Amino acid sequence: PAGEHRIARVGGHSRARQHVARRAQIAPAMPDGADAAGDGDEEVIIEEMEPDSGTFGATDGAAAAAAVAKNKEANAAKDESAGEDDEIPEGTSPQEAEMLKIDKEKKTMSASDKLERSILWKAEGNDLFKKNEIFKAVDCYYHAILYCRELMSNPQYYPKLEHNDFQRKTAQDLCESVYTNLALVQTKYANTLAPDDAEMAKVLEEAVKSGSEALKINAKNVKAMFRRGMARSMLAKGAKNVEAQKILADAKADFLAVLAEDPQNRDARVEAKAVQERIKALKKEEAEHEGKTFAFGATLSGIGAKEKDLLGDGSVKKRLEDAGDGGVWINEDWLPPGA
Repeated sequence: PAGEHRIARVGGHSRARQHVARRAQIAPAMPDGADAAGDGDEEVIIEEMEPDSGTFGATDGAAAAAAVAKNKEANAAKDESAGEDDEIPEGTSPQEAEMLKIDKEKKTMSASDKLERSILWKAEGNDLFKKNEIFKAVDCYYHAILYCRELMSNPQYYPKLEHNDFQRKTAQDLCESVYTNLALVQTKYANTLAPDDAEMAKVLEEAVKSGSEALKINAKNVKAMFRRGMARSMLAKGAKNVEAQKILADAKADFLAVLAEDPQNRDARVEAKAVQERIKALKKEEAEHEGKTFAFGATLSGIGAKEKDLLGDGSVKKRLEDAGDGGVWINEDWLPPGA
């Protein structure tokens, strides 16, 4: 499902789609066919997940088409009755209100219904993304996650969900692919922002979190590793030296993890080398700055007031306050009380 372009990450981590609505233009839709991990600047893979006949009962294209039509009818009916729901607390944001409605609807749905709805939302999102209708596609992907994320839980420990191991695996695969593509599209979106735009860092942080969510599901997902590394690499550009070094170290770890799984991955190798060069440059800059600070401090300490103990017992001291004044002789026994 590579066509995701949610700015605020789904899955319960951040507010829903506030950033998306503020942008009228996004980078154009990218063609299919990306490398296993190295995503070119114009590449997005949209993975289609067909409903399985054993899970959803759809055995052919006609049945699948009917299921899509059914989903759209259900959505239309839900929209018509949206104003009738008086259980939404006053002051609730539109995003939170939508989540509450989905949670309420899911209480009457079986595990198969939730998975079917999630896959249909994703399929519709893929179609919209191909048409470059980014914001509508984002909304669809967001719904896809919300309908199936709870089904990633172990059926043994969550019997109330009434799902089986196969349905759990289906939900895991679906969420993994969605989060992986969120990391990509969020990073691409950030790349359209001005360097001084405060939103860029927020979006890149979300991209890092999206990649991390995918890797929680599958620790060997090289696409998620690579995309998280790219997000971190961009994020470091807006950070101060020490913090940038930490972020780049994490990015380097992501690229090296890709190479551990796929030693022939050229993109990961190029990015790892570039990140290492940036780390070296930052370390050199840091050392030069520390050297200048040390030298300046030593100079300041050299022009301050000094005292010399002439007799070694502290009774007579010579304080040099100003260069060239011959010094000031002080014997504290001569000073009046309280001086």
